[in-house]
Amino acid sequence: NDRTFVTIVKIDSEGNPVPGAKFELRDGNNKNASEGRFDDLTKSSYTLYNLSYGPDYTLIELEAPDGYISITSKISFYIDENNRVILNDEYEGVTLDASTNTISIANKETSVSISKREIGKSDELKGATLEIYNASDIDDEGNVINDAAPVETWVSGSDVDENGDITCHVIKAKLAADNDYIIRETIA
Repeated sequence: NDRTFVTIVKIDSEGNPVPGAKFELRDGNNKNASEGRFDDLTKSSYTLYNLSYGPDYTLIELEAPDGYISITSKISFYIDENNRVILNDEYEGVTLDASTNTISIANKETSVSISKREIGKSDELKGATLEIYNASDIDDEGNVINDAAPVETWVSGSDVDENGDITCHVIKAKLAADNDYIIRETIA
């Protein structure tokens, strides 16, 4: 089959598929060439067929999946006369499998470290129950709205490193970049 195509795959830092990214593909005239092609946010992979030979296409990540940071580069590529996808440059987190015309895009995970300490001390305080909520789930008085569930709950001083030492709490690949969150202490 001589149809031109490119497959776009969203992956995490270990190469696992990650659904939820929003993309747009622009053609050489800066027109949207992806109308309706990236609508299913449950997918981590999209194959776009019937692209034209020669002109540059630009792939733009409009929004990363929750828990990941969007790539800021616009990925420019073209399809040569042999139906092969050619990247116009090197992009951080982007790889091309030329044998399958697959562009893989790896996002960095969001990562937040939270520590509960006594003022002026460096040791973690033990026993406080802490919760993180989306800011939109908390009213101006600090109350939870509509029985919203916390994004994360933990007890301070319960996280340990590989040596058994108590450490701060780390939340990876769970909080959305550019969202506002509120931490509540429910048990001191």
